[in-house]
Amino acid sequence: MDDIGILIDRIRKQVINDADQKFADEAFQHLRCSQYNERMVDADAASCIADECGYVMEIYLKFHHGVVERATYMTDGETDVRLCGSCVANMAIGKSSSELLKITVSDIINRLGKNGLEVEKCAIHALAALHKAAAVHSGSGDRTIVARKSMKSSLFISAGGHSPHLQYDN
Repeated sequence: MDDIGILIDRIRKQVINDADQKFADEAFQHLRCSQYNERMVDADAASCIADECGYVMEIYLKFHHGVVERATYMTDGETDVRLCGSCVANMAIGKSSSELLKITVSDIINRLGKNGLEVEKCAIHALAALHKAAAVHSGSGDRTIVARKSMKSSLFISAGGHSPHLQYDN
């Protein structure tokens, strides 16, 4: 390996080490691998929701024997939006529709080990898309898969506990 190749390899390793220290391990793995980031053509349930910034979160669920066998997401959002989309897709695997509806924003933030207002907003966005897809699968949700840009979320920040944070005003 020539000197330039060695230098590039050393820089690459340093960037990964810096990023690993900046994010919790779980969060770093979701960002580094872009896990679950794809559209699913054979999904049993899907949803697409836009937040107040205009970022769109799509969630796709494939069920087998009543539980999520495969989950994916797609977004045009930035880092925190992708991070939460990947985490939510990962958390959905192995759960039934009713169990999906019990996942909270606190669960996502605790799983990521990363907090802050922007992360919480993104977690709310990803969770709303997941809950809509779960409702579609259980038959209680609207089957229309379109972004609803008029939907505004009211943000609740909790200090501990596992209370749901979602409240929407149309």
